[in-house]
Amino acid sequence: MYLIKITFSFLLVFCCVSRAAAQNFVKNGNFEQYDAIPFTMGQADLATYWDNVVVSSDFSYSLFSGTAHWGFGCMGILSYHNEDGDSETIGQDISDNPLQADSTYQFRFYGRGSQSICTGLDLTGLSSTPPLHGWGHHPTDFPGATLLASSSTVLVGNYREYTAVFTAPYTINYIAVSLSYADCYQYVNLDDVWIRPYHPIDLGSDIEACAGDTVTLHYEREGAAYRWSDDSTESSLTVTETGVYTLHLTADSVTYVDSVFVNFLPYPEPDLGEDVQLCDEAFYAIEAGAAEYYRWNDGTQNSFLLVTETGNYAVAASNGSCTVRDTLRVEFSRIPTDILGADGSICPQTTRLLDAFYPQAEYLWQDSSRQSSYLVTDPGSYAVTITAGDCVREDSLFLEEELFDCVPCHFYLPNAFSPNFDGINDELKAEVGCVFAEYTLSVYDRWGARIFYSLNPQEGWDGRYKGAEMPSGVYTAVAEYRFTTKRESRLFKGNVTLIR
Repeated sequence: MYLIKITFSFLLVFCCVSRAAAQNFVKNGNFEQYDAIPFTMGQADLATYWDNVVVSSDFSYSLFSGTAHWGFGCMGILSYHNEDGDSETIGQDISDNPLQADSTYQFRFYGRGSQSICTGLDLTGLSSTPPLHGWGHHPTDFPGATLLASSSTVLVGNYREYTAVFTAPYTINYIAVSLSYADCYQYVNLDDVWIRPYHPIDLGSDIEACAGDTVTLHYEREGAAYRWSDDSTESSLTVTETGVYTLHLTADSVTYVDSVFVNFLPYPEPDLGEDVQLCDEAFYAIEAGAAEYYRWNDGTQNSFLLVTETGNYAVAASNGSCTVRDTLRVEFSRIPTDILGADGSICPQTTRLLDAFYPQAEYLWQDSSRQSSYLVTDPGSYAVTITAGDCVREDSLFLEEELFDCVPCHFYLPNAFSPNFDGINDELKAEVGCVFAEYTLSVYDRWGARIFYSLNPQEGWDGRYKGAEMPSGVYTAVAEYRFTTKRESRLFKGNVTLIR
């Protein structure tokens, strides 16, 4: 049995991005640029680049510590408690650098609510600058307006970061920011609003590996910071255990998150056992053990294989991506039970060769000789033990002395004769080389009448019947005989031509 297990180390490089710092499509998103300090409601347009879209909006600029998320400026938007959930709205023209159709962006802002959890933030996109609307409207009421993204709910207390990812359905030349519909009165400070191209990370599909292998997850982006689920901070993470692995990648103040499941599958444990030798079995069933998939060297895909011939048999057993191969040799040693043949006889002064050959076997004869064959010269008992591996076969035979059929004899009866008394073929008589123990010769005419019969091999037919010469023609001769050196009688029958 030969067991082969193959292990691997995987380096999975998911992405490699090199790019400049992502720009903010929102101008003055931190509200630090202004024309004058606001002193009343409806002065959102004092923030550079920003417009009043749904009045009354107000712009709040404060020197008090902790009011803004960053710097000194922030924007205040009111959601009024009524049955429509109306919201103030601010917006700006971005046609000099529009959002491109089918491109993906991330919308982010920092918010701080004036009371309990109440509402979130909406981003609406338009192809052109909308007309000014009064209180009681939402920007999605504008013709051609599309709600691009809604943020998470604004929380009470310190500023929190909220983000949303969206894909622009068409070229966006104007953006409007408002509070989401909510049946509550909520005053929210907004700061650090931005829209940037979104470059998500993708750790790829779930991974299957084999127990004992190593998988290296690698993701690289220029200027990025990394934090894996084990808090390591390199661009690569080597794992050896089944689990979900998460990467937090921060680039251009944006954190991207993705996870991948790595499943280390156990190796199957095929066990074909030790090599086997079979003596008399007609077949052998090889069991491969537990696995999900099997493929034998003959293409069979069952968990077992029935074999009937000597050979090497191999199986590849796998659990998904993990494969183990095992090999087994099966030896069928089917030594014949009558390899020496049946009992018989041997003629005096002759030999007989007993052949017990079997491939890769050892031999032991009755006289301790060890050749595959044995030359017999005398009558007697002969035995051989044949050993092929663990298989043993014994056979024997007895050869008695043959008293008959040891001398070759021939029988010849001419097929024509001419009784003209010239001394040549004057009689129809058998020619033999042995002594007859039994003998008869009969001659029949063409009508089947017997016209000659003799028990004496020295007596031949002279062509007469009851003293009269028979005419020329074809006659039938039948001879039945047994030689003294033969056990069995024989019959001869043939045509004989009488020539005058």
